[in-house]
Amino acid sequence: MSVSNIRADTCIIGGGGAGAYAALRLHQHNKTVVVVEQSSHLGGHAQIYQGPASNNLPIDYGLGFEGLPDPVPEELVAPFGSTMRKYRLEAAVDDLGRSGGTSIRARVATERQIAELYRAMAARSARTLLLFNSRVVRAMERDPDDGRVVLDVVTSTTNTTTPTTLGKDFRRTNSRQRIRAKTVLIAVLPLPENLEPFLDPNGTEQALFAQFKYACLYSGVLQIEGLPPNVGYENRGVDDPFLLPHLPGILVMRPTRAPNVYTVMYGSPRRLSEEAVKREIREGLRSIHRKIGGNVSELEFLVLADHSPYGMRVSEKAIAGGFYQQLAALQGRRRLYYTG
Repeated sequence: MSVSNIRADTCIIGGGGAGAYAALRLHQHNKTVVVVEQSSHLGGHAQIYQGPASNNLPIDYGLGFEGLPDPVPEELVAPFGSTMRKYRLEAAVDDLGRSGGTSIRARVATERQIAELYRAMAARSARTLLLFNSRVVRAMERDPDDGRVVLDVVTSTTNTTTPTTLGKDFRRTNSRQRIRAKTVLIAVLPLPENLEPFLDPNGTEQALFAQFKYACLYSGVLQIEGLPPNVGYENRGVDDPFLLPHLPGILVMRPTRAPNVYTVMYGSPRRLSEEAVKREIREGLRSIHRKIGGNVSELEFLVLADHSPYGMRVSEKAIAGGFYQQLAALQGRRRLYYTG
């Protein structure tokens, strides 16, 4: 198998919101960058459904909001607190936080930075290379000749419609790239299974990353007839002091601009199969139907996405024991950096 040799200032692992933003900023500072992304697109959790059921309207079912205006009002990208004070909405902060209002700014930023990154690379594609459908299979110690980190990357041809770079196509069946980078920026979740090629043999990093706990989050687009128009539903735990919902269960279901089409988010403390998530969402909607009555059609799943793991956290004991100080101390070790 032939190997393409690539040299760069920085290799970024992961092309989600954090990785795309880092690539853009490095590009703006005239650095050469390679982004290794396992999927066929940038953006990570930013996902759009567009099809006949939505009258070809784009529906955002990722971890953000659907139907943002263009241009986006300044209030939506201003600091959240200043907007609340400007319109004297301090008393509504709690409700807005529970309904996801604070995620608008992050969503707008993600959309803008990805679009800007593509435009920047279109102008100077030689400085930034995107390797989609790719994964690192081996990360070697630094090259003794120039001190660069050496990464072996395998690229598949799962999706041949998306170019891996603007101007050149490095994607061939089981093609292999060898990247020599001055630094590596890891922009994926710091879980042992994601970072296996990079883990220090002495186990220090793995011992830290293994302490993370997380929840599971699923989102999708549904088509269902008979529900009251323009009405959304939120799951509140009436016996919880903070009204937090009991999981697993539907978190929120919102109408979209398309008639009879809704976005849904479902949370669980553990991983579930796609079939189990769909079954539980159907049961949740039956519960809604029993409460509101009327004739409601059987729902159809237009798309369903798994955003797990979500809400990374560690125990209070770990925090008190200096977990985050130890995590920060990993920055720069063996020329590896972490973000996101």
